[in-house]
Amino acid sequence: MTRNSRSGFTLVEILVVVAILGVLAATISIAALAMMGNARRTSTDVTIKTVKMMLDARWKEVQDEADKDVRPDAILTQAGGHPERAKLLWRKIRLLEAFPVNYNEINNCYASGFTSLITQGKLRRYNASYRRALAARSGGSPNWVSESSACLVIALAGQNVNLDQLDANVIKDLDGDQLKEISDGWGKAIAFFRFPTNYPPLQNQKPNAPSPNPLYDPTWTGRSAFTTQIHKLDPGLYTVPVLVSGGADEQLGLTPNVSAPFDTLSVSSATHVEDNRFSFLIGGAP
Repeated sequence: MTRNSRSGFTLVEILVVVAILGVLAATISIAALAMMGNARRTSTDVTIKTVKMMLDARWKEVQDEADKDVRPDAILTQAGGHPERAKLLWRKIRLLEAFPVNYNEINNCYASGFTSLITQGKLRRYNASYRRALAARSGGSPNWVSESSACLVIALAGQNVNLDQLDANVIKDLDGDQLKEISDGWGKAIAFFRFPTNYPPLQNQKPNAPSPNPLYDPTWTGRSAFTTQIHKLDPGLYTVPVLVSGGADEQLGLTPNVSAPFDTLSVSSATHVEDNRFSFLIGGAP
């Protein structure tokens, strides 16, 4: 009588098992990567919403402070003798000083034009502390994204906004220049736009204006200077500060006009834009 016995697995059986383990490993890896991506996205959204709340609160306070200022006589002259336009113009100038978007603005923003009015003694409220913070800069390789992010950190800290409520891994030096930026979940700087224009999805968030804005009056002789020094003026334009993360592909799809007034945005990559995380799309008010 013959008895068959097996002391091990056949090659085919081993290959089947290896294939099954490979499929399981791939499935687990994909699930793990998806979970990691979701965690980074959630972390980024939380950071953007938290910083935007800080920014919005301080943004309003700066405007309220501007309304209480004794404005220079030159402001009313620049506004064409229109009191309400002078009030709005002064708000814009104050916001421009309070929230720089690059290092050059901190160092040289007030040489001419509307902003030169800030240099009149006590009217320059924030710039001195910003310059002291910028003096710590050394080396590194900053670009327009990291500069805008670092400037927002400098501005909020310089205006006594408590950043301690943010995770320690959020505020850190990302470009090696000894200045801290705001990091998203992928370890990249979150970009800050002060008066962004020319981006339709943002314009679509515009609420109904309660009354005509005198800054947009086409007969105002100072309109041209405003558009070259502060931001573009188009009918119905909606300008609010915006924070943007590059998202999972770590690439911003928007490019600003990197010279003054640093406002007009252009889409440099529609693919990257789709992956970007915008403060006005994450939830809450723009």
